[in-house]
Formats: sequence, C-alpha cells, structure tokens
Amino acid sequence: MKWTGTNDVALLHIMLEIRKEGKVIPGGFTSEGWGLITKEMQTKFGSDFSKDKLKSYKKWYSVMNAMLNLSGFGWYEERKKVTAEAVVWDDYIAVRSLFNL
Repeated sequence: MKWTGTNDVALLHIMLEIRKEGKVIPGGFTSEGWGLITKEMQTKFGSDFSKDKLKSYKKWYSVMNAMLNLSGFGWYEERKKVTAEAVVWDDYIAVRSLFNL
C-alpha cells in the first residue's frame, strides 16, 4: 500500500478520536490506544495497511507532543505546523544536538 495524504488525514482524525476517548498517557497514547488506532486504520484501508508507517507516526507524535509542551512553542492551525521564535528553535536544536537526540 502506498501511503498518501488521505492516509495521513485519516490517521490524524482517528488519533484525535482515540485521544477524546482518553486512551492517552503523558507523551503519547496507551498501548490500548495504539492498538485501536491500528485496528481502525486496518478497517479503513484493508489488511495491507502498513504498521511501519504507524511506527514512524508514534515517534513523530512523541516528538511533537514534547515540543509543544516546551515553553516558546505553539501551533499554527491554518498551516498545521509548529511555530516558535528563532531563538527558541536555535536553543531546541542546540540541546538536541548536544545530546544526540
């Protein structure tokens, strides 16, 4: 299965629904939550849904969630992206580089 923007949108909507159901822990979803997300994606896109893409989303979600909980970062809804002043980005990149994150 080739992953498309349609898959991204579906996954994000499913993630929001699972979050509303409270299947979250600080920094991400519970194991049950990820299981439900996988099941919903398989239902929507068939048995050839790739769990590998979901693994990369787990990492992405964890990083984004942590970043948005840091002082100075925000979310620009219209463009669907993280925002911050240049100095905040510089500090974030410096710390991540220092610790090889």
